[in-house]
Amino acid sequence: VNQQFQDFFSALYFSVVALSTVGFGDMVPVTAAGRAVTVVSIVVGLCIIPYQASLVAAAVAEEQQKGEQKRNPAMADTNAEALLTYLEQKRNP
Repeated sequence: VNQQFQDFFSALYFSVVALSTVGFGDMVPVTAAGRAVTVVSIVVGLCIIPYQASLVAAAVAEEQQKGEQKRNPAMADTNAEALLTYLEQKRNP
């Protein structure tokens, strides 16, 4: 048992520091099991965080597209023919 991790909040502090890649070095796992848990946590974090960020980015892009379609109904179809028609109408009112 690592004496540095005497309570839940010490372990939580270490997890946040490790997963954020700050790595202050004031607390380190000393056992092989502790190091293994840390490595697995970091790898899982490296996979989950970008995935969640991509979901947020996709949701934001979808909302922006919906807003654009509400402002410009002619842009509802995003194919090239519709775009050319829309631009032609704007150019020659």
